[in-house]
Amino acid sequence: MNNRELGSCYEDVARKFLESLNMKFLEKNYRTSKGEIDLIMKDKLTLVFIEVKSRRSKTAGSSLDAIDFSKRMQIIKMSRHYMIYNHYAVNTNVRYDCVGIDGSDIHYVRNAFDSRGRAL
Repeated sequence: MNNRELGSCYEDVARKFLESLNMKFLEKNYRTSKGEIDLIMKDKLTLVFIEVKSRRSKTAGSSLDAIDFSKRMQIIKMSRHYMIYNHYAVNTNVRYDCVGIDGSDIHYVRNAFDSRGRAL
């Protein structure tokens, strides 16, 4: 299994986990030339953009440690593109969440960062 296939499997695990929290799945792997958003879901009236990271072992650190400021800014830019392309109102409630999968452990960070990329 290559890295893309493995990543897709982890994204499916994250999706099922988030659906168990009553979030509604909208889209997986939203891509443009500027990047990708792993999962897009709705949590009641809030549009949620989710980054999924995984690590097979802890030698490289926690999966969530890999979501740095640069990655957060890329996700924010992509979320704005998605909202314009899909005709969401400017005042739509938006949230940025992260799911880290380390081995068999799932770490969910709701509202992980704000619209300026600052970790919360």
